[in-house]
Amino acid sequence: MSANARTPTPPPKAISTFELEARCPDIIEEVRRTRRTLLITRAGRPVAQLSPFARGRKTRGKKAVHTQRPDREWAWFGSPPDAG
Repeated sequence: MSANARTPTPPPKAISTFELEARCPDIIEEVRRTRRTLLITRAGRPVAQLSPFARGRKTRGKKAVHTQRPDREWAWFGSPPDAG
């Protein structure tokens, strides 16, 4: 097998919204510990997914928040990043 061969990723585990509501702290900890995405379903249909936060991602400093404003895609806290 070559060094670039990837093992197939198993499908995400599915959980109902009812179970998520009942066990939210435990489920969040499981996603953090296993680093696997969790599919959230309602009436058997996927409605959302819970995935682990990317490791090494900067969490302090300037932050952007997605906004519904049609004139711009991102709203910045503090000054916006340099354009250049």
